[in-house]
Amino acid sequence: MESIVLKQTVSIRPKLAFGLPLLVVGFLGSGENLVTGILLIFLAVIIFGLGYNYIISKNFINYRQITVFTIPLFKIKMKLLFPDYISLFHQSFIQTNNRGFVPNTLNDAKYKSYTIKFFKGNQNTIVFESPNKNKVLGLGSSLSEMLDVELYNTLK
Repeated sequence: MESIVLKQTVSIRPKLAFGLPLLVVGFLGSGENLVTGILLIFLAVIIFGLGYNYIISKNFINYRQITVFTIPLFKIKMKLLFPDYISLFHQSFIQTNNRGFVPNTLNDAKYKSYTIKFFKGNQNTIVFESPNKNKVLGLGSSLSEMLDVELYNTLK
């Protein structure tokens, strides 16, 4: 196994915050200037399809891969600390819409998720998050085996 791809989940809220206004302006602006309207609609569709993956390789040269509708566009080299151990957690997250002086128009989103964390000393990094426990268990054990580090499973 040379590398493991961790498909990251992207929240719908930022996609709606940026894509929906572009879509509306694109539809409204297409009556004035068809090319501009089509371009804005195209950009909105691209935003709705954006995603990213972490590619973690055995030699620990890691990449963040940007995708549109799961089609890879490009990779960016990513620095991660080589873990002393990998831990699997069950965590609760809260996502808010508060941005400076803008009021919270949508309610806070609260959700529970399973995570894979890399620990190096007293530092940690979440490298994967999913609502699917079995997926986290499988990927966590694969990463532990590939990188030859200890796996702490708190999901039992």
